[in-house]
Amino acid sequence: MLYKTRAIALSYIKFKETSIIAKLYTEEFGLQTYIQNSVRSAKAKPKMAFFQPLTLLDLVVYHKMGQEIHRISELKCLVAYQSLQTDFRKITVASFLTEIISKCVHEGDLNAELFEFLASSFIHFDKQNVGYQNFHIHFLFELTNYLGFHPQSFDELKSQLISYRTTWLNVFEDDSLKFICVSLIEGMNNIEIDGHQRRILIDMLLDFYQSHIENFGEIKSLKVLREL
Repeated sequence: MLYKTRAIALSYIKFKETSIIAKLYTEEFGLQTYIQNSVRSAKAKPKMAFFQPLTLLDLVVYHKMGQEIHRISELKCLVAYQSLQTDFRKITVASFLTEIISKCVHEGDLNAELFEFLASSFIHFDKQNVGYQNFHIHFLFELTNYLGFHPQSFDELKSQLISYRTTWLNVFEDDSLKFICVSLIEGMNNIEIDGHQRRILIDMLLDFYQSHIENFGEIKSLKVLREL
């Protein structure tokens, strides 16, 4: 049966000579796997660019409950990004966030509010010309709201991290870091974070995600992000 849905491209692998198998997070069905034929040929109408990380798509798909791989009947780009897939810094952040999202959502998990949050966040990120160096940190704090483990206070965040890794006890003695964490938990955006603090916060968030998500594992794109 045919259904219309919006989707966010996450990843793909090559399949046979010209096809791919893509992981898409859809509004109607959650995370799903699709096969797209003849997309890697020079004359292909659906271009490979449609499947680059975080591309927003408008789809008509064949969907059958219990089926592992589905097919796409029609697709088009929902939003034409201006910088998210051309600016090297944004591409690096997008790869980092794509890897994390892929570890946080599972096949068939349906969460329309999460989809809306992801879509609106990436559209906003694409439009930012300056001051986006901390976007991924704000994003990861906000994402915990939709995954069910947003810390309600600094003390809760501190307690959980120290329980996961005792070395965080010394880090939290820094008052400036405490202020930043409280601000982020409360959703404040206009806070200054320097490069050193940014590195600590990323490590903190990854440990926090590790402590809540089974088999979260290593984030391979972190090394590239560190070089920015």
